[in-house]
Amino acid sequence: MGGFLNILLGISPRFVAVTSSHLAAGSGTDTIPNYCTSLTIENWGASGGGSGGTGTGCGASAGFRGASGGYCKTVVAIVPADWGKNINWSNGAAGTAGVGTGGAGGASAISSGTYAVPATMNAGGGAGAVSGTGGGAAGTASGGNTTNTAGNAAGPGGTGNGIAGTNGTGNGGGSAGGVGTGHPGGAGGSGQSIFRYT
Repeated sequence: MGGFLNILLGISPRFVAVTSSHLAAGSGTDTIPNYCTSLTIENWGASGGGSGGTGTGCGASAGFRGASGGYCKTVVAIVPADWGKNINWSNGAAGTAGVGTGGAGGASAISSGTYAVPATMNAGGGAGAVSGTGGGAAGTASGGNTTNTAGNAAGPGGTGNGIAGTNGTGNGGGSAGGVGTGHPGGAGGSGQSIFRYT
């Protein structure tokens, strides 16, 4: 009865904040719920795979860690005309584990559906580690209206860790393989998209 009276009186129900998380590779849409007034969109690129160890005996060495993907963030005000509209999301696939060189993480994106985002958000995937050479290069980031942060490279001077956002943290690069040939690196992690409605 209370909800019906609110409608008759022109009073909007109190909105309870909700987070919609898409944490696996793939694509889809997210729908803006009724009565929300603000939206925070976060998008991470997938991380690269680690490389395998190389050599034997005294010449053996460990592999290297993959790099993490870029991170974008957009914050927008939502008006009643936006309720029920949808936004496209796409999450890149994780970089594959390397017996030799690790695979690159896929790029992620947020784009306009029936709701027009201010700009397409592009979070590049982290590169895979190169066997016998070094860690992967960081993923790039563009299109966020508040934040665009490159991922973390791996190897000397870089950690390969995922970028921390407001409502989540991106996946770190795949682990380095053990010392010597035949010790593969680890797989990276998929891209992510998180929508926080308040």
